[in-house]
Amino acid sequence: MTGRRATDIDALLATIGTDDLGVDMTAVPDEGVTMGATVDPGPVGMRASATAPEASMPPPPPADVPLIELEGSPGTSDFEVRDAIGEGAMGRVHLAWHRSVGREVAVKIPLDGPRRGSRINAVVREARVTGRLEHPNIVPMHCLARTPDGATAMIMKRVEGTSWREIADDPARLPDRFRGADRLECHLRMLLEVCDAVHFAHSRGVLHRDLKLDNVLVGAYGEVYVVDWGIAVALREDGTGHLPLARDVCRPAGTPGYMAPEMAAGEGERLGPTSDVYCLGALLHRLLIGTTRHVGRTYGEVLGAAFVSTPFDYGPHPDVPRELGRICNRACHPDPDARFPDVAAFRGALVDFLQHRDSDRLVDEAAQAVDRMVEAEARGTGDAVDTHFGAARFALEHALRIWPENTDARQALDRLLLERAEKVFEGGQVTHASQLVSVLGGGSDGADDDVGRRIATLVARIEAARAEDARRARLARNADLSVFSRHRGAIAFGLGLLWTLNGFRRVATPPPTQQLIVDQVWMIAIIFGIIFALRRWLWSTVINRRVSLALMAIVTMDMAIRLAGWALGLPSNQVCALEMVVDAGGVLYLALLVDLRLLAAVVPMAVCAGLGLTHPDEAYRISAWNVFIALSIIGGIWMWRAPGQQRRGSAPDDAAEADDQNRYGAR
Repeated sequence: MTGRRATDIDALLATIGTDDLGVDMTAVPDEGVTMGATVDPGPVGMRASATAPEASMPPPPPADVPLIELEGSPGTSDFEVRDAIGEGAMGRVHLAWHRSVGREVAVKIPLDGPRRGSRINAVVREARVTGRLEHPNIVPMHCLARTPDGATAMIMKRVEGTSWREIADDPARLPDRFRGADRLECHLRMLLEVCDAVHFAHSRGVLHRDLKLDNVLVGAYGEVYVVDWGIAVALREDGTGHLPLARDVCRPAGTPGYMAPEMAAGEGERLGPTSDVYCLGALLHRLLIGTTRHVGRTYGEVLGAAFVSTPFDYGPHPDVPRELGRICNRACHPDPDARFPDVAAFRGALVDFLQHRDSDRLVDEAAQAVDRMVEAEARGTGDAVDTHFGAARFALEHALRIWPENTDARQALDRLLLERAEKVFEGGQVTHASQLVSVLGGGSDGADDDVGRRIATLVARIEAARAEDARRARLARNADLSVFSRHRGAIAFGLGLLWTLNGFRRVATPPPTQQLIVDQVWMIAIIFGIIFALRRWLWSTVINRRVSLALMAIVTMDMAIRLAGWALGLPSNQVCALEMVVDAGGVLYLALLVDLRLLAAVVPMAVCAGLGLTHPDEAYRISAWNVFIALSIIGGIWMWRAPGQQRRGSAPDDAAEADDQNRYGAR
């Protein structure tokens, strides 16, 4: 605490009259490091107002208010005062017997001492406030009365209960209504009823200013009452002048351990409903942590802490739900404009928490599963890592189903999935990493900037890896002999059957060279037509394109030989023998370029070519057998099994192609 803020605190403490406050500012508070006693500056704590006089002396009772004299001896008064049942900063509460009605009531009598006049004023003020605030959570006030020494007392409903502070410190004192229920939820339900009372008071233009556990009574059946309205002020003029106006406050008032900064500074013009919102947040803090919001070794230190109002770090308190911690710090923000705008908004946040609590509990369970996962990773037990990761993911996803706006769950799930995706990506599992990234919510509101950047980086790396995988897959596929191998084999068998039948036809009637040319034109048309019709398969990879181009080259060279033989006037059987030589050379080239297994067909083709050259008269017969043997071998090689291809009876090649397209996309 340095600079101007420290100077402001020193100036504040220097201007506070300790006699006016009725406390020793250097004294150690009753609770050691907290301050739970109410500070009331009395009438000197108010500026003069045209509508609310200073009232340095107790006001005389209004003429139209019947006063009843309280006597200590039985029989002389309608009220028999009995034992004291409580005491506050302003007065002592006694149990009394209302003879005419036959019931027990509570009587609040101002404390004796040098400041009794101020205390009488506070009791009268409280009576007037509670008299105009008829609400189930505010103790009903019956009437005013006068003590033997002339002091004004207040008669109100007798509440059989315990202060909330005693219940908070001793859970065994919870009313039967709350026995067996979740302790935190019980206290939050009580706080909701306190909020109802305070919000109602605000709607009637009354600011409590001293909300704390000691000023809340809990009945035997769970009834909740807000009490001690002795330092309440009016938020607006009501024409009666019964209550001082909040804007006229010029000294600290309230309980320093719960005070808002504007209350600690005595800045009446800044007092408003958000000041009570602050006190409610401080009350919630007391329930969660067990100490008041502001602490110190002396009253002065506590008041200075209230003036500064530093946000509280709930991180070291794992039992405090994160959402409640945020609610507390927002309610207790130093700037009134940054708090909840009114008590209803504060209450709504508590209701939301109760509805979302199961979701937050699952987030906590997920955090524990993540811790176990980290320990398993350190031990190198992969199965345990997967188990704990799955448990954490399930808990966070379920938390989001319960409460989709749970930013803690969303961000925790993002971090969990992102870290897991990064690890599996580094392990080479690109597809798994991509699946994890696809469900990340890094683009949603409230996402961590670092998480967003890491997601973007990982997505870019995954896309690059998938692009590289696709490139490698294309290269491998282009060189894969198994792709559409059976289609090639079927074509080889079909062409072999066609050429074989045509060859044996020529044996019976050898055609002239011109007829060979015409036949070859038809054969070229058939070959080109088949390749065009089956281009999806035969033109899909480099291997298949090479085979198609080789086949087209062979039939084209055959055509060139026939044309040359016709031009040279060679007999058709010699032309046929030369074709076998060229065909053997073409298949040899194809074997060396594409598939070495085709060398098994080159050998019989070379033998047939030699026989055709040495026995030209049998060239057509030899050619027919040459085609049958060669294409049967080639077709058998491709139909039976290519390297990397499944055996017969497995999924057909088009199913493999469909799977390939699903992985890498249609081309």
